[in-house]
Amino acid sequence: MVLSFPATLYPSELNSVSTTLNGSLAQASTSVTVTTVGNLLGNSSCPFLVMIGPSTGFDATTEICICTGVSGSVLTITRAQGGSTAPTTWASGSLIACNFSSLHWTNLVTDMNTLAPAWVPLTATTDFSTTGASTSTITMNTDQTSKIPIGSPIKYTYNGTLYYGVVTALTSGLMTIAGPTINTGAGLLTTLAYGDSNRIVEVPISIPGYFEETAYTSAPYAIESLLFMRYGIPWWLPKAYCVQFKALNGVADTGTTPIVNMLVGAVGSMNYISTSNSNTGISLPGNNTSWASTVVDISSANYAISNGNYIELEITKGTDTVKAQNLTVVAVFVFP
Repeated sequence: MVLSFPATLYPSELNSVSTTLNGSLAQASTSVTVTTVGNLLGNSSCPFLVMIGPSTGFDATTEICICTGVSGSVLTITRAQGGSTAPTTWASGSLIACNFSSLHWTNLVTDMNTLAPAWVPLTATTDFSTTGASTSTITMNTDQTSKIPIGSPIKYTYNGTLYYGVVTALTSGLMTIAGPTINTGAGLLTTLAYGDSNRIVEVPISIPGYFEETAYTSAPYAIESLLFMRYGIPWWLPKAYCVQFKALNGVADTGTTPIVNMLVGAVGSMNYISTSNSNTGISLPGNNTSWASTVVDISSANYAISNGNYIELEITKGTDTVKAQNLTVVAVFVFP
C-alpha cells in the first residue's frame, strides 16, 4: 500500500531553507511578502505548512500557517494553525520556513492510521448501553449504521475482560454480534470499539466428498484425515481470535445430522471454539441451502490462535445411511 500524505504535509524539496518577511505582517493579514520565495515551495505544492518566527530564531512564539497560494513573492496564508496563536504583528525580517512542526506530526499520525486504522471507540452510555440487551445484542443509544458496516470487527469489555467479535446485524438502536457472550449484567459492558476490514480475515475450508463416514473426534482430525494436511491448516499470521465459524452441506444427512466444531492451537493441545452441544460444536442443517453458524457460543478461553498454531475440524457423524457430502466451513478471525 502506498502512503498518501495529507495535503498539509509538504513534499520533499531540496534546500527548502528559511527566508524572511519582506515587510511587516499584521495579525489580521492573510498574505505575506517574502524575501526569497525560491527557498520555499511553489504554487504547485499548495497547500503546505509554513512557520513564522522571530528573526533571532524560532521559539515558543512561532506561528504555524497553511500556505494556500503563491504569486510571485507573495504567499496567501491561513493563520494560527495547530494550536499556535497569531501575535499582533510580525516585524519585517522575521523568519519564515517549511520546518517540521507538531501539526506535521499530527497529520502524519492521522495518515498512518488510515493505513493501519486504530480501533474507533464508542462512548459508554452516550453511544451504547452498558447493559447488554441480550447475550448477543447491544443497545445502541446513537445511530452508528452509517459508520459501522455489517461484518466489522469489534472489541468490547464485559465484566472487566476484553473480548473480540464481529457485527452480524446493526440497526439504529441495536447491534447484533458473534463472539463471546456478553450476558445482561447491569453496567458490565464498559467499552465498545469497532475496526475496519484490515482487522478481519475469513478462512474458507472445503472438504469434498463424504465427510462423515466416520467420526473425527480425536487426532488425526478431519482436515488431517480428509485433506491430508499434517496437523491441519497452519496459521502463519499474527495472533488473532476466531470469533465465528459457519458450515454448509453440499449434500445433507437427512437423519440425525452431523456436528462440526473448529479447533485451534498447537499440536497436541487443540482447543474447541464452539461450546454448543457440550463442546461438540454446531449441528449442520438437514438441507444444503442453509448455513449453520456460531453466535455467542464461542469459548472465550480458547478462541485465540497464535503464529505457528493450526486450524482443525472435529466432525461427529450423523445417523443416515446416505452420508453427508461436500462440507464448506468459513472461519472468521479478528486481529487485535
